[in-house]
Amino acid sequence: MGSGITITSGVSQDGLVLQMDAQSGMSYSPNTFAYSRDIGSWMVQYGASAATLSRDTAVTDSPAGGIAMKMAVTGNDPYTATYNATAFNIATAASGQTWTLSVYVKASSTTTGELFVFGANSSGNIIDYGSGAINITTSWTRVSYSFSFTNASVTSVQFRLDGPNSGGSGINIWWDGAQLERQSSATTYNSTYNPNGLYWYDMGPNK
Repeated sequence: MGSGITITSGVSQDGLVLQMDAQSGMSYSPNTFAYSRDIGSWMVQYGASAATLSRDTAVTDSPAGGIAMKMAVTGNDPYTATYNATAFNIATAASGQTWTLSVYVKASSTTTGELFVFGANSSGNIIDYGSGAINITTSWTRVSYSFSFTNASVTSVQFRLDGPNSGGSGINIWWDGAQLERQSSATTYNSTYNPNGLYWYDMGPNK
């Protein structure tokens, strides 16, 4: 997966591959919330902590071929907002499943970040989670993090993208090509365009 961090645990699941990106559809029937067409506009609907989020159409070199989300860091621990709402439940999940989040990322200066995988209940409240630190350089890098749910009450999966916990003010971070998979490691990002989706789209082999 290139440089950065790859943490894996558990066993491979059934190959569910969900994407959120301007060049990929996002249709996945268990989720009825209409996410926007790309990662930037989806996240900015809900604001952020210590950052300004926007779609950056000026970035044309994304490996995902989409419109990157720009995280303009204004303080410590900037993140894409999620939490405690069914709107953020991306897909059904359960205890014992391993989920892997992968995404392209780069920054205006070398910095750090963190990927979170959350297990939520039917009300959208986070009750299980794991996170992994990542190194963010000035070049696009594919990073990933895997986590296995152990809480028996987990019914859905969510995720979060974090910037530096300290010393990051004034740095810009770009994210694109998020992919969330029900398996123990990340597969190659698939940028196939699906024109029908305003939802998460299953790119996996076992639909």
